[in-house]
Amino acid sequence: MASTTTAAREHVNEIRKTKFSIGGKANPLTEDLHQAVKNLSAELYAKDVHFLMELIQNAEDNEYPEGVVPSLEFVITSTDITNTGAPATLLVFNNEKGCSDKNVESICSVGRSTKKGLRKRGYIGEKDDVFTPASGTNKLMAADSVCISWLHNCNTEFRNSIGNFFLPKATQEAIRSCSQKSTLVKWLRDEMKIKFVRVCEYAKLVSHSLNNDHKLVVTYAHFLHNSFKKEYLGKHEVEELCIDIPIVDNYGNVTKIRSGVLVPAKGSRWVELIGSNPWRQHNYVELGEDYTRGGCYFGMVTSGEEIVSFLQKYVGASDVPYLSPPNAAIPTLSSPLTKRNAFLLLEWLHKLRTSRDGLPERFLSSIENGSWLKISSSGNPGYCPPSESFMLKSSIGNLLQNGSVLVDIPLVDEKFYGVELKNYEDELKKIGVRFQNTEACEFIGKRLMSLAASSQLTRDNVFSILKFIQYLGVHYISTRELIESIRKEKWLRTSRGVTTPTNCVLFSQEWNAASQITDIPFLDRDYYGSEMLSFKKELDLLGVGVKFNGNYQLVSDKLKSSYSLTSLSSEALLLILNCKLGLQFYGCPSECFLSNPESEWGCLLKVFGSFPVLDEKFYGRSIFSMSNELKKIGVMVDFEDASKEFTRTFKQQASISSIKKEHVLSFLQCYGKLRKLKVKFPSELKKCIREEKWLKTRLGDYRSPNECILFGKDWEPVIPISLLPFIDDSNNFYGIGIHDYHAELKDLGVVTDFKDGAKFVASRLFLPQDCSSLTALNVFALLDSVKKLKESRTDFPDGFLEKVSKKSWLKTHFGYRRPDECLLFNSLHDSFLKCNDGPFIDEGFYGSHIVSYKDELNALGVTNETNKEC
Repeated sequence: MASTTTAAREHVNEIRKTKFSIGGKANPLTEDLHQAVKNLSAELYAKDVHFLMELIQNAEDNEYPEGVVPSLEFVITSTDITNTGAPATLLVFNNEKGCSDKNVESICSVGRSTKKGLRKRGYIGEKDDVFTPASGTNKLMAADSVCISWLHNCNTEFRNSIGNFFLPKATQEAIRSCSQKSTLVKWLRDEMKIKFVRVCEYAKLVSHSLNNDHKLVVTYAHFLHNSFKKEYLGKHEVEELCIDIPIVDNYGNVTKIRSGVLVPAKGSRWVELIGSNPWRQHNYVELGEDYTRGGCYFGMVTSGEEIVSFLQKYVGASDVPYLSPPNAAIPTLSSPLTKRNAFLLLEWLHKLRTSRDGLPERFLSSIENGSWLKISSSGNPGYCPPSESFMLKSSIGNLLQNGSVLVDIPLVDEKFYGVELKNYEDELKKIGVRFQNTEACEFIGKRLMSLAASSQLTRDNVFSILKFIQYLGVHYISTRELIESIRKEKWLRTSRGVTTPTNCVLFSQEWNAASQITDIPFLDRDYYGSEMLSFKKELDLLGVGVKFNGNYQLVSDKLKSSYSLTSLSSEALLLILNCKLGLQFYGCPSECFLSNPESEWGCLLKVFGSFPVLDEKFYGRSIFSMSNELKKIGVMVDFEDASKEFTRTFKQQASISSIKKEHVLSFLQCYGKLRKLKVKFPSELKKCIREEKWLKTRLGDYRSPNECILFGKDWEPVIPISLLPFIDDSNNFYGIGIHDYHAELKDLGVVTDFKDGAKFVASRLFLPQDCSSLTALNVFALLDSVKKLKESRTDFPDGFLEKVSKKSWLKTHFGYRRPDECLLFNSLHDSFLKCNDGPFIDEGFYGSHIVSYKDELNALGVTNETNKEC
């Protein structure tokens, strides 16, 4: 140490002597040099803070021992320790190596800075001691005082690679404590181009300068994590910075392009389930192992678990079951999965199914169709795709497997997976596992038909199918789906080859006649034998024709050609007739009529036009010669049968007031014809047409014949005094043509003559309010009705006498009076009275003929006895 000090002193003395002529011969240029330096200094330090920057610059230029963090410290004392009379003293502390001989010579020179040629290191010499970082280098200071140390330490990790330079910690702290801080800061920002940055801004600078250096990329992740941990970064800032954070993958490559991020493979669940990353081509990046290694960064120890957890939360690194897959398959699902991995897959499906992401099509398809699910088929273990598997109630599953000897049902091995599997029923359904018995039956049916298509169904196989259907029915399991899947396929052997169940018939005596005249494909009795008869119910469910049930359409469709129809039995002939009749009228022969045009009663069938009469033009007149045969098969061929159907229809139509004008006129015409022919009507028909309400009246209602009147001229006088049920002969209904059937209507009970209608006049009496409008003929019509009732000894209808006694309808010499207020004048009155002496009925108005009605008038209340009149 002593020798070093001595050498340094000798070096300084040498400079004093040779350069500045101190202690030696004076140099005439010394004064000129002194003035030049003085003027230069005046310019350089015109600003108060310039000297301070010179000191900082010099500290930056210094060299420091290896492993030592450079520091620069300014201390201002309140006393003058230099004894020069100054108000204070500035002490500058710097932990540099110290000045070398060359440094000292440079300090004592002008324009010979040791910084020359050091541009590559980032600094250049300016006038005297001032420096700036080289082009492309960011000069930085912390915008927040609490982050000075943190950013300074962090930048040490990044400095050599990213070109961000922070002023020393002590310098930053000194600047912030300066009394003229705002001026100094402004100068630093404007003149020195120093950036004042927060941690988030610094992070962005670092992110743009990582240059695919995988070590720095990993360090950057630690920087974000620790900055967030120390609360120098907020959550939203971290989220923003992590949007395009570069990532080191498992190959050591740096990438920013990604659709998804996988946690590191080591210890992950995804690698256990799907092996190596199969989705690299879909930009799914697997985090490199560097992230799993802990370390000390920026003075903080961070574990691998911490940094991976940070990347999971803010970069989206995921592991199964939280990983959102691309629309791509999982190759490993083509082979069996362990129980653990099967449940891991189901849990993954559960998370995806209940999330917004959903299940991509190809991803889902690889799960549905991969042979990874353990099943049991007829007791034998194996693996098959979920879309081909069943998970039925154990008892039902066993029944289906035991019942079907031809098809093995792949049941999910619930013993292998345990009760926990039931927690994932929704997921299993989503990937195609079927839970319904009906689905299992449909599966069996399709498999059976695939055997049939390859001609592998033997006689015993057919009986096995029928026994299985029988077995399901016995155990109350629906057979609909199974039957629907096989009923339209060709697998039953018949007399016409192999065909579908719906196109064949099981032979029995019911079909004997049909077998003689048709080519119906009957089940092959020689091949199947009598055993087939024990499966009628099952065959019927399949659509096989078991019972005839009037199936004339099938017989007609399969009818042999006429050349083949020889030597027919009566049974076969009747069947042919049945078919022709049934098909012609789209119904059974028992609904049809045979009506010979020469028969008396055929007109009845034409009344309503709804009776299915065999078409003579279609069948020819020879059909009438077969009446006995037709009657045997149910066709109605005589009047008695026809009258029954006519009566039924007539009653039905009358009950809903649907017997229209054309029906009535047609019936009356037919009735007249039958009446002339003296055809005897069956009692039921006779009663029907007389008692049913089928004739429409002018009153607007429908009435039976004996409640109706056919209007004639002799009825005109009663019109003003009654409301009578005349048959509606207006143009709006029957019209005048109804009168052509006067005789027929009368025979049916309709009142046609006035002399027979007294009861109607009496019961339907309706005197007007102003009876002065009544004519003598009107009154005589009323009195004639009373006369008829008296002659027939018929009591007056209820209310009749009350009606006639309340109105003043009889004209007297004293005006119109009620019957009980009137007198009938006779020859006995001539000796002492005149007709105008009292309310005598006006014979001048009515005529002398009025006297002939004295009994009728008396019955109505008119007085005609002399003693009573007086």
